[in-house]
Amino acid sequence: MKHWTKIRSDVVLSERMADLLDRSPLAYALFMNAKAACDDYGRLPASPRKFKGLVAPLTSYSPAKVEKAISDMAAVGVITLYRIEGDDYLEITGYNDIEETDWRNVGKPEYPAPEDWQPPEELIRFIATATDGNADKKSRIYPERYGLSHEQFRRWAEHWGIIARPSPDRRPTVGGASESESESESEGNDSLQSAGVRDAGEDGFQDGHMALCNYPELSPALEAAQPRWTLGKRRGFVLDLIAAIEDPNTPVARQEVTEWLATDGMRPSYADRGDSYLRRMIAKREAAKRDGVPDARADPILAAHIAKEGPRPLDAMAAMIWDRKLEEARGEVRQTA
Repeated sequence: MKHWTKIRSDVVLSERMADLLDRSPLAYALFMNAKAACDDYGRLPASPRKFKGLVAPLTSYSPAKVEKAISDMAAVGVITLYRIEGDDYLEITGYNDIEETDWRNVGKPEYPAPEDWQPPEELIRFIATATDGNADKKSRIYPERYGLSHEQFRRWAEHWGIIARPSPDRRPTVGGASESESESESEGNDSLQSAGVRDAGEDGFQDGHMALCNYPELSPALEAAQPRWTLGKRRGFVLDLIAAIEDPNTPVARQEVTEWLATDGMRPSYADRGDSYLRRMIAKREAAKRDGVPDARADPILAAHIAKEGPRPLDAMAAMIWDRKLEEARGEVRQTA
């Protein structure tokens, strides 16, 4: 497949690439060509004749020299060699991270994946947030497009704690797997359990759709806070936010989150993810507590002020206005007394 490939400026400082160049200039040159000739997952046949035909078809290098160059690449760790059904393949190490792959423009792999292949987290997150139950069939994103079964996708989504969008023509469970696929989820667990994957039954949500239904206030609040965000971005942010709220180790109430989204100076930026935004807001709240915010339970004037104005904002300017109104309320009580 023809595509653009990146050569990062820090390649000149890479010890691994320097080792490859010292070991074999031919291997170095063929590796650079391989990045342009591989599929969108960094894979190619590792047979010397097939590799040369794809990577350097106009050269006169013998299969023996090409085989030695492939061995040198594997020796320094820039590729991984593997065999599937009797055929040899290679995969460029960290290819999708280096290329910063735009998964919207990627199709099914041209070559099989290694048996121990771990899909990039960004791919699983993209599939989870891109499937829109209201879209027509042509615009739906399914795991099979990227060489993954629904079961594999669900398990890796569980592994990274990603709540997936439900598939529109299936009854979904966690990670977008269908009900029938969930019945067979116990099969083939060994390799994923070793990576720390949880059973779907342990999760508090059955699917992303149910999560959104359980938190109906968050989507409108985020839309009001960031109306220019795309629907996919907002939904992905909210699902991450819900997962963080449901974490028993996260000390936050859902009402607090809604108020933060509506407060100037506390709204999320486009670079934020729901979980990172929530951690930042909680840190601000805890910092405000350390600064000596009084306890409303022991202060009836403060309690009445909170009931009227809402909790003390974390934004500095809004907090000054809130504090001034509180002092005015205290002054009115003193004058009345």
